[in-house]
Amino acid sequence: MEGSYICVMGLVMAIGLLASWQALIRHSPIDPLPTVLPLPPLPKGVYATNRRLQAALERLGDAWLPQPEDLVISSDGRFMYAACSDGWIKQVELADGRVRNWTHIRGGRPLGLARGVNGEILACEPSLGLLNITEGRVETLSDNACGVKFKFADSLDINSDDGCIYFTDASTKFGYGESDFDVLEARPNGRLLRYDPSTKSTTVVLTNLYFPNGVAVSLDRKFVVFCETSKVRCQKLWLKGPYKGRVDEFIENLPGFPDNIHVTERGTFWIGLVSGRSLVMETILGFPSMKHLLATSVGMRILDVNLRMAKVLEVSNDGKPLRFMEDPNGKAIGFVTCALEHEKNLYLGGLKSSFVGKLRLE
Repeated sequence: MEGSYICVMGLVMAIGLLASWQALIRHSPIDPLPTVLPLPPLPKGVYATNRRLQAALERLGDAWLPQPEDLVISSDGRFMYAACSDGWIKQVELADGRVRNWTHIRGGRPLGLARGVNGEILACEPSLGLLNITEGRVETLSDNACGVKFKFADSLDINSDDGCIYFTDASTKFGYGESDFDVLEARPNGRLLRYDPSTKSTTVVLTNLYFPNGVAVSLDRKFVVFCETSKVRCQKLWLKGPYKGRVDEFIENLPGFPDNIHVTERGTFWIGLVSGRSLVMETILGFPSMKHLLATSVGMRILDVNLRMAKVLEVSNDGKPLRFMEDPNGKAIGFVTCALEHEKNLYLGGLKSSFVGKLRLE
């Protein structure tokens, strides 16, 4: 009798678990594929573990710059502009660090920033699209491509040779605040776009990209680099020369998930690595069933804790890693989204800070 009772209870529990699992799948926001990544690079050589982002990190505008996603320097070098989560593009005076509200994106959250050919600020706002901004004025340049409205306009840069703006629509499925869903889904939902100011038209340059994020045109304007966050890699599209129109690898198997990328006056690139990598977590991500669990609110908190760290990487013009700095436990600054070099200083923006980090480069 007792054995029959145990069998019945076991069957009831199994049915309950199956029903719960089916409900989880049915209500899951993602339709995931396995995430397949190369083994993370070993922490040696250029990638050796360090705490360089904790050393002598100055906080500009502390408490006045909520989650500065991206940064750009004014044409005269006096000011830095920060894209903040309260909808404001804030102006920071580099001489004394004073902050003031510059221009507000009503109903939006600016992400990527770039400086236009006439000194104006160009910005991406996830659903509003590509914006041209002067003080107190916001003009929409593009809010769709080929009839598909932007869901996640993310990052941008300008080709000063022809004035064309290259920018990303990171996901055509998930909007701002849902980037983790797109990364978990591991499907190529993103696009690289080009806006031509002479015709005021937007062209889809590349499709089937894995959460394309940061964009940077090379100093010689021969190619544009775009970061694919989900694939921990950056690729480049040739803009001129014998390989024009071809996509090649720029750097792969990064030690973190890339976000924004900025070119320096020396022709190198700084990549903000928004979080680190975990072999255990990446093994789990190989199983779509586990991704449904991670897509829950509890799962998202687990992801946040496991990847809480800050890293930046300088890369040569031909994609070789040159300099790597990190804050391995996120104590000084967390979730770095961009690294911008200006006059031998490195300025850092991030999603877990209310300031811009300033680090004197050696």
